[in-house]
Amino acid sequence: MADSAKSSKGVAMYLSKGGAAPATVKPTAISAADPAEITAPAPTAPAQPYAIGQVVYFRDTSFTELDEKYFTIATLVAGTGFTVAADTSESTATLGVNAEFDVLANDVLIKMCLNNFAFNLETPGTLPAGTYCNPSATLPATATAVGTATLGGWIDKDDPAYRELLLAEEDGLERVFVIVLPQQQGEIIASLIITGITWDIPLEGGMAFTATGNLQKKPRHVFTPTTVTVAAPAAAPEATELEPA
Repeated sequence: MADSAKSSKGVAMYLSKGGAAPATVKPTAISAADPAEITAPAPTAPAQPYAIGQVVYFRDTSFTELDEKYFTIATLVAGTGFTVAADTSESTATLGVNAEFDVLANDVLIKMCLNNFAFNLETPGTLPAGTYCNPSATLPATATAVGTATLGGWIDKDDPAYRELLLAEEDGLERVFVIVLPQQQGEIIASLIITGITWDIPLEGGMAFTATGNLQKKPRHVFTPTTVTVAAPAAAPEATELEPA
């Protein structure tokens, strides 16, 4: 575990615009590597060319490390595609015939200046499955939803992000929510549907809002993996920890 905290100063949060359709691309190859390299043709116009930081979502690739998950483009590979922060080096999968991925242009992400947010993930409960022989028996229940999210900030009619939240509550469309962490700590990516907005108008103080939403995909922390090399000690005394090289 880390021996000290990293500052949140510089964190940036983004919400995708409603109705901003991603480009859908069929990959031609996916490498068994760390990080995974995606070979694919460029998105067709009017979609933008691949760019670092673009959000991608994979389907039917046969790679469990990728399917039904969000990533951001980590690096560009000249003439072939890009890499994402997934370790497929141990995979024996063959690229599925129906493989495809969505890529969302960076310019459809609106920066949000929130003052608080939270993810509240659902955990499966249990169902009674008792008998006269074992009255307390239970079975695990399947969670019916991923969970919820709350996004809080200050009311400002001229703020594009606030206007987008109002629109999101009306149209009920799924949106991507991206948290870019400072100090090269990667991104946390989820998708949600905004279900309601409440307002707090104090007698004195800032006028605030709280938006609530249902998570559609579980939040994931993605980052480019780095290999940590650990050197063995010259001797092996008791209770001696290995030190990073």
